[in-house]
Amino acid sequence: MLEGGNILLRDRIGRLASLYAAAEQRSALAQAITALVLEERGGRIVRGALEIDPLTREARLHGRLLALPPREYALLLALARADGVVDVATLRLAVLDRAFDPGTNAIAVHLSRLRGKLGRDGVLTVAGGGYRLNIAAISDEHCPRGPT
Repeated sequence: MLEGGNILLRDRIGRLASLYAAAEQRSALAQAITALVLEERGGRIVRGALEIDPLTREARLHGRLLALPPREYALLLALARADGVVDVATLRLAVLDRAFDPGTNAIAVHLSRLRGKLGRDGVLTVAGGGYRLNIAAISDEHCPRGPT
């Protein structure tokens, strides 16, 4: 789909949200509806200011292309698809293609690099051995926006 079509879609959804939602809920409602429609139409995953296109293997934060090596991209994709907590075993399978623990800190290394691109609080460690995207932190206007 052309980018102009996405802008038009977002504008139309924003206008609909203004008709049916209270002022403080309009933006969140418009973002949620836009994310659902884009995912259904183009396979894109939208989480706040983060957009991932599995077909092109591209991720954008605030519209800027993130330069992600394959394993960082696989890690981000697994976290975004889960839309919640992802355990280390699941990440190991998605990133390293291994169901067993190879005894390395590869997941931690890739998480650290991904945090450098999303912002320190972009991926949170969850008690019990899991991780999750912090949508509020990566959508914050103060998160990294420079060349990535």
